[in-house]
Amino acid sequence: MRLSEPIEKSGYFWLPAKPDNRLPGVLRVTDTGETNVEVIGVFGDTLAAMNDSTPELGRIVGVIENGDLITLDRCFYRNRNISFGGISKSTIHANFLLRGVQYDESEPVTFSRFRFSVEGLDEWLSVSGLRVEHNWSEQSASIHFNPPKEIAVQLADGIGLTFAFGWTLPGAPIVTEAKITQKVYITLTSDSLRPIADFLALVFKLNNYPVFRYRRNRLSRLCHRLFA
Repeated sequence: MRLSEPIEKSGYFWLPAKPDNRLPGVLRVTDTGETNVEVIGVFGDTLAAMNDSTPELGRIVGVIENGDLITLDRCFYRNRNISFGGISKSTIHANFLLRGVQYDESEPVTFSRFRFSVEGLDEWLSVSGLRVEHNWSEQSASIHFNPPKEIAVQLADGIGLTFAFGWTLPGAPIVTEAKITQKVYITLTSDSLRPIADFLALVFKLNNYPVFRYRRNRLSRLCHRLFA
């Protein structure tokens, strides 16, 4: 999974059980999704931190510069520098970044909807809303775009799968280039709240399935076999 651009935001970060010990720092997320936060100071008591050889922190919450609440889950120290009379600085890695929400220390993280895309998905599905027409005698061409309709498949165990299509239109002013792009996304929905691990297991199956082109009338049968 890749982001359209890396994220780097300043903010304050703290342990859910110790909201008064807020540390300034910088959240960094690479375009491949690797998430780290560099903080100034120490979470908890300094002496206790020095004697604690366990790198795991569990869950960290915070607020970043644009006001977004965040939750960093399954966190551990990449490096920890504790200084007396100087500046203590640590780098912490997070396995999950949840933006727009803050969870308590032991509160379960559950979802009913998960949206994602994987490399090769557009070619695999082979559905396009673009149509190009040429008029060679008039030396002209026209491009028509109608967004494809969503394709919904109901899977077992209360899971629904939908292929949805996003697109971008040309910006202004149009002088020498007009570009239309289309990208397909998969949305998984559940009748009940589920842990993120359930959705990630389905994503893993699709991401590791060989990419072939299938006819539309075989799509439902393929999805049922893939997510059985």
